[in-house]
Amino acid sequence: MTRHNECGRMGGRFAHPRRAAVALAGALVLAVSGCNLLDVSNPGSVGEESLDNPAAAGPIVRGSRATVTRGLGAILTSYATATDELRWVGSRDAYNALDGGSVGDPFNEFVDGSFVYVAEGAYTSRKAIERLKGFGFDTSSNDDQNNLMAEAYLYAAVSNVSIANMFDDWAFSDKQTPGANLGPANMAQMFDEAIGYLDAAEGLATDSDLLKNILLFRMRAKHDRAVWDALNPSGVNVTNPIYINDAGANADAAAALALIGSDDYVFQLDMALDLSDGDVSLGFNVNSRQEMRFGDRYVYPTTSDKSWDSIRIKDPITNAASPIVVAIATEFAGLRDIAPLRLVSAREAYLVLAEAALAAGNSAGFATQINALRDLDGLPDYTGQVTEFVMLENARATNLFLGSRRLNDMYRFGLTDALWQPDPTVLDALDCPGVLFQITSTERAANPLITGQPACGT
Repeated sequence: MTRHNECGRMGGRFAHPRRAAVALAGALVLAVSGCNLLDVSNPGSVGEESLDNPAAAGPIVRGSRATVTRGLGAILTSYATATDELRWVGSRDAYNALDGGSVGDPFNEFVDGSFVYVAEGAYTSRKAIERLKGFGFDTSSNDDQNNLMAEAYLYAAVSNVSIANMFDDWAFSDKQTPGANLGPANMAQMFDEAIGYLDAAEGLATDSDLLKNILLFRMRAKHDRAVWDALNPSGVNVTNPIYINDAGANADAAAALALIGSDDYVFQLDMALDLSDGDVSLGFNVNSRQEMRFGDRYVYPTTSDKSWDSIRIKDPITNAASPIVVAIATEFAGLRDIAPLRLVSAREAYLVLAEAALAAGNSAGFATQINALRDLDGLPDYTGQVTEFVMLENARATNLFLGSRRLNDMYRFGLTDALWQPDPTVLDALDCPGVLFQITSTERAANPLITGQPACGT
């Protein structure tokens, strides 16, 4: 399997986006000064002005990548628990509530605990763009500077798309200056801004792997945006599967595959121990604490029900365990607290093109793309052995496992988790299909500009 890993390593832990710049400045000084660590008069005197230097560009971009990685690794625990990908088997009731489908509770302690890390990633990734543009890296003729600028755009796009896929509303604040919430009806702006970032990145990138990542992630952003359009406003019960056929996503999928060739290419963010918060991080909660395990659709549990014994989800044609889930689950378990975060892949490009063909009624085109995907695992061709819906749904459930797309796929395919229950106290997935996480209680208490209350149908 060919991978382009984007390491998310950076020391330290920010408590809040307002302190992100100061902490990043400290990391920068250690990264670029080369001075004796003890040769300082006052360690607390390091200021944000340390970032106002083009030599800081590399650490700034790496810091952006690190905070985005930490935020995504944190919120994915709650998100996957709300889907059928994870099942709660521990002692923390707020995860149990998510397992039961209570997605829209702004007081859920683990969504709230993750929110600060997601906000941190949003803040630092946007600031990285601002600073590198200030250095002129967006208009430079230097390839290294151009590629750093393109990376900064890419990580901000990852942040935006992750938020828009998992939250119904958002607010951008700047240090102690609060920002107004966008409002649920305007969250599509997050996708549009991300696509704009990626358009700019494409024009700058000269590194081939970086260009592959940009094209693949822009494909994902466009496809995810079309899914958002189909599911909003929330509360619409889906009786027939919703298929996406987006010309922009299709073009980016084809362009990415032309560069990738036959490689099983993955754009992922590598986790590091210093980016893993034990209360909310995905790898720790599943592999070490065993608060959750993989869901019953995907695995046979161990006798203790705390982990998994073997893969349950089957290939629809061979009826053997899904090879890609075996690979993802095995790697995830082996790397424990630092399991990587898969963002997008060549596999997803085939899925995007297959779904577009299905939406257009092109069965031959659907089979061509699905079989190109199946070739990556050496699986026999699809020739109509099961319905096209069964093939597509299974292919997305397996190839995008733990990839932050499952809840919206369940909504648009009319699927529910057997563990979901109605919850009269909060918005839940069963009563309000399409509902995602809300702006949480910590931000609502700290930000006087937040308006509106969570409601189904918005």
